[in-house]
Amino acid sequence: MKLTIEKHHLVSALDYVARVVERRSTIPILSNLLLSACPGKLEVRATDLDLEVSSEVTADVSEPGKVTVNADTFEKLVKKLPDGCLVSLDEKIGLEKDGLTLKAGRSRVKLLTLDAMDFPSLAAGEFKCGMNMPAHMLAGLFDRVGFAVSTEETRYYLCGIYLHLFKIGG
Repeated sequence: MKLTIEKHHLVSALDYVARVVERRSTIPILSNLLLSACPGKLEVRATDLDLEVSSEVTADVSEPGKVTVNADTFEKLVKKLPDGCLVSLDEKIGLEKDGLTLKAGRSRVKLLTLDAMDFPSLAAGEFKCGMNMPAHMLAGLFDRVGFAVSTEETRYYLCGIYLHLFKIGG
């Protein structure tokens, strides 16, 4: 991934997206932002597994790609750059891949990254089945099992309700 973007465009995307990021998460990838560069734009995405937020901004992309970078570090660093400057982001591909290099003016910083393939996506996709039910009945179902939902972040796999649909009769 290699791109150049104006600082104010990047800051506006970060202000919008970074609010969702878990600061002290037990899952390291949730502390990161996913930066996806494709021709003409940069998409910045963050999730806490309950909510996913993304923002697209215009950028001069010379090499498309995806990378994740620590949200807190990246946001603080970008905001400290001088106003009106151009920010260059470059992730080397291949054997030289050792992080994301940020350049702006005389500043040059190398940031650690995590694999973009590990970043969770909350895209719903298509469901094979559906249902129609009054809202009060669905709320009643959730009330009956809601006590069993874990509030402990360390056991994130127990923080939800499994809803299984099946057909009754013929």
